[in-house]
Amino acid sequence: MPLIEEVGNRVRMLRKSAGLTLEEAASRVGMDSIFWGRVERGQSNASLATIERMVEALGINPVDIFAYVGIPPWEGEEKHLVELYRSMSPEAREQIMNLAKFFRGL
Repeated sequence: MPLIEEVGNRVRMLRKSAGLTLEEAASRVGMDSIFWGRVERGQSNASLATIERMVEALGINPVDIFAYVGIPPWEGEEKHLVELYRSMSPEAREQIMNLAKFFRGL
């Protein structure tokens, strides 16, 4: 898959993980929702300035957009676990990490 599509897919996944519609995310930083959608579909090339605005709208770190580019997307139970983890409070995440470390040691 071309990089432009991988980045677009990542932006879409992060937006949905944040619980935002395309229109809500774009309006947070005064972007056109049609352009945002084109970036997500890999139909428009986003400049670094545009990516910076998208990061701001999503409330994430810039590295998050590129963190998983080139890695196959989560599927099935793994995808569900990741979605559950991302929806948890920091305290719950810490407990989950402690449980995972415990079970890894068994």
